[in-house]
Amino acid sequence: MRSLYLCGCRRLRALSLSHASLAEVHISWCSQLRSVDLTCGQLGSLYAYGCLRLAEPRLACPSLRLLEVQKCKALTDAELPSLTQASAQLAVLNLTDCQLLRRPVIESERLRTLHLYNCLQLLGVTVRCPNLELLNLTYCLNLVQLSLSCEQLRTLLCAGCKQLCDESVLAAATSSAYLRSFDLKGCSQLAAETLTEVERLVSPAPSAGPSSEPNKG
Repeated sequence: MRSLYLCGCRRLRALSLSHASLAEVHISWCSQLRSVDLTCGQLGSLYAYGCLRLAEPRLACPSLRLLEVQKCKALTDAELPSLTQASAQLAVLNLTDCQLLRRPVIESERLRTLHLYNCLQLLGVTVRCPNLELLNLTYCLNLVQLSLSCEQLRTLLCAGCKQLCDESVLAAATSSAYLRSFDLKGCSQLAAETLTEVERLVSPAPSAGPSSEPNKG
């Protein structure tokens, strides 16, 4: 067996599984699921979105690259370290609409994409992911503080973060030399000077055009 599909099993309350060759697990919209304990050496993808009661997933999955836990509204800041440490290979983590997150600290060596879209109770976030390329914080309406250590970051999405402060935005804009897209639409607390400075900092470097020097041949 390479794939396991249990989506929408509304009476499923606990899942404990050890399997050497399983590559994908789909347990989305299991609304009563509270406990997940997986020991799966080859598991690459776990789809668990909409598991509203899932609070403390235990994952021993060293090959895991994609973890989808959006709308898992029982997850708190305390559970995130165990999720990011479940696999050194983790590349994509989706925490969209996880409403109990307040001030999470997210650390992962190989993570490239992190979604925290619509986490409405999020007040601050610390992200230490040296290979992260995309961070999505869109519509985190109460987000004030943003602390980044993401040297490879290219895209930062903060549209609708109405409480985001100037200091955090300017620090984020200088956190990566590769940052080329910083969406701040609807960030109403920001000063005009801050927006101007961000635009200057993240403007794409001009491409080197053909030399205008006349041909001396």
